[in-house]
Amino acid sequence: MGAPIHFTMVFPTTLAVTVAVELPGTPLSFKASLVTVRTGWMPVGGALGQALRKKSAADYDAEWADDGGGGGVIHRGSTAGNVSYCGTAAAGSAENTAVWTITRITVAAGGSVAVATASAVKWTDFLTASYS
Repeated sequence: MGAPIHFTMVFPTTLAVTVAVELPGTPLSFKASLVTVRTGWMPVGGALGQALRKKSAADYDAEWADDGGGGGVIHRGSTAGNVSYCGTAAAGSAENTAVWTITRITVAAGGSVAVATASAVKWTDFLTASYS
C-alpha cells in the first residue's frame, strides 16, 4: 500500500508540508498540496530580565532587549462571592500605599453586571474602599 508523505522545508521563516495519501485498489485518495506554517519569527536567546520587543514596524521583526522598567504596571486581583476586584498601580508600589486604582465588578444572579472604580486607595483596603 502506498502512502507517500513529502516534506519540504524552507528556512528560516516557513515550513511547507505536502501530504499525498493513495490507497491502491480503492477509490480513496487524499492530497493536501501545500500547508504553510509561520516559524522562526521569534529570535532565539534572550537573557534573564530581558523582554521581547518590536524592533521595527515590520511584521515578525522583534528582538530581546533589557527591560528598562520605565513605568511598568503591577496588577492584583481577588474575588469575594459574586464580586471581583482588579487593581493596578505603578511598578514597585506597596499594597498598603494609597496609589492603587481598583475596579469592582459585580455580577448579579440575573446576569447583570455593575462596574465601579476606586482611585488613590490601598490595595489592602479593596473590600472597604469607596467605589463609584
